[in-house]
Amino acid sequence: MEEPIDDPAATTSYDVAVSFLARDEAVARELHDRLAGLNVFFFPRQQEDLAGTDGLESMRAPFLGARLVVTLFRSPWGETKWTRVEQTAITDRCLNQGWKGLLFVQLDGTSSLPTWLPETHVRFALEQYGIEQLAGAVKARVQELGGKIAPMDALARARVVKRDADLIADETKCFRDASWIISNIHPQVQTIVAATAALANKVSDELGMEIVALAEDRRCVLRDRRGFTLNIGWKQSIFNSVLEEAGLIAAEWNGPLFMPSENLMTIGMPDEIRRVIYVPKLSLSRELRWMATAHPKERLSGCELADVLVRQFLDLLSRADQGTVQLGGWN
Repeated sequence: MEEPIDDPAATTSYDVAVSFLARDEAVARELHDRLAGLNVFFFPRQQEDLAGTDGLESMRAPFLGARLVVTLFRSPWGETKWTRVEQTAITDRCLNQGWKGLLFVQLDGTSSLPTWLPETHVRFALEQYGIEQLAGAVKARVQELGGKIAPMDALARARVVKRDADLIADETKCFRDASWIISNIHPQVQTIVAATAALANKVSDELGMEIVALAEDRRCVLRDRRGFTLNIGWKQSIFNSVLEEAGLIAAEWNGPLFMPSENLMTIGMPDEIRRVIYVPKLSLSRELRWMATAHPKERLSGCELADVLVRQFLDLLSRADQGTVQLGGWN
């Protein structure tokens, strides 16, 4: 087991204490490195290795005494041995001192939030804002709480540079491996298009919007009764690489497009209105995420991307209702 960056039993005069699952150590370490100039409690460990009572008490101390507690949350945080201890300390602290000293960071959009977290408490979505903005938010909160930030030295900067380089290297290795692509990216694309169609059908059923939503393999079509279409499909020009000419394309059309299973044909090809391209990326914890090429700082999980795609289609319908887009001459 790695030693903690600082001895938790020695002092509670930390600026920041970070709680996280073992699987999210890469994210926690990246945040730690970007908080150079602050006294940060960051404890890499095997999540289920737990010492005796003295160890339990020493692990509580940083979360009770730090200026700011940062919780990197996803399920099952709070349910493992280490994080259960930390969660108890964090809730005790918040109940006694208030919630200003807690920065709650959501690492995904699917995990159910803990019941003790007030609905009014501001949460930070890491995949939406990124690690740099998170580090900035932490520094700003520490300063609000009376802390001071020392300038980053060369060694701390070198850690950040190396971490960025390691992520790029891992991404390049995976994204140029045909077997990795087939085992990871293709199944997630299928899951995304299926989830997109399911969500669009749910909207149609609940609101009576007469939407046709079909998904087959790595393609999905969303279409309204007038014919406005969002065609979503995976493009990969090189079988063993997704670094060049690859992405999930969401293209808006001013007329109907059909899936092969419908056995229908478009009379005259409609015009493409616009397209958004989503390319695969790796997160700090080496999970597959999706980035719109027009928004390079935002990272989306597959579930979040399905929601974004349905919202893109609904935006197309809204523009059609307002007359800012017109049906093509095919009809």
